[in-house]
Amino acid sequence: MLVKKRSYSISNGTLFGIAGGAFGVLTIALMIQSSFSEKTVPGCEMRYANAIGFALERSSGDLLDAGALQSKLYGDDWGLFDNLSIGRDEASDNRATMQVGFRPGGELKFKKRTATSGVGFTWRPDQLTAAKGACLKYSIWLPADFDFGDGGVLPGLFGQDDTSPDATKFSVQMRWLKSGKIAVQPASPELRRDRFLVVDEDWLKMPRGQWVNIEQEVLLNTPDASNGHLRVWVDGRLGLDRRNVQLRTDEAVRFEGVMADTHYANKAMEWMPAPAETEIKISPLVVRWK
Repeated sequence: MLVKKRSYSISNGTLFGIAGGAFGVLTIALMIQSSFSEKTVPGCEMRYANAIGFALERSSGDLLDAGALQSKLYGDDWGLFDNLSIGRDEASDNRATMQVGFRPGGELKFKKRTATSGVGFTWRPDQLTAAKGACLKYSIWLPADFDFGDGGVLPGLFGQDDTSPDATKFSVQMRWLKSGKIAVQPASPELRRDRFLVVDEDWLKMPRGQWVNIEQEVLLNTPDASNGHLRVWVDGRLGLDRRNVQLRTDEAVRFEGVMADTHYANKAMEWMPAPAETEIKISPLVVRWK
């Protein structure tokens, strides 16, 4: 039996329609790929060759005490003797960690550099002053019953200039919110201190009862241009990638180091008493630059 084959003809308009549809699919695919690629930007360890750590132990392996730690900080600290100790954590390969105590009540007295809760100091690696990009990495451990209260601050990068060495020109501190979500709070004369950026609002909360890794990358903007870049990774996952950031308006403003304040705080990052007595742990700080 012979079967008669049907012949089909496709008009030029249909061909253009198919081509246009294919182009549209390709465009969407590239957009998805671009979005996916953006989410898979590797952390700083893969892209920054220079690194320095804030040591918590001597070359002999002995742990530092608060006095030895303070000698590295040029006196720019508070709460070290009252609220900070250095120990080893069995759950993280016995590494040295800072143990920061929080207590309710009291106040922060800057003249005496004391507080009943939390700790604060600035670490100033000389290598950072000429950098255009810098990264800070550390880990945080919160107890299983940790009360987030109204939120608090964690270490972040900061900058100054030589004309006013006692004045912070910008800071990029990490923080936890009352909901348990993780955020970053850029602050400068051009930015309000009570504005923060939530790190991936859809999925991320600060886990309790386990270590969590935090890494932030800051690329300085050209003065008077909003072309700076801010990224934050949590446990190796890129949760925040913000472009068009302006942290400075003067070329003299540059990276200074790490503002390692750790305490309960209000929206403006001002010190607040803890809602309950507790303790958190922080791994050694590591800074990378280029």
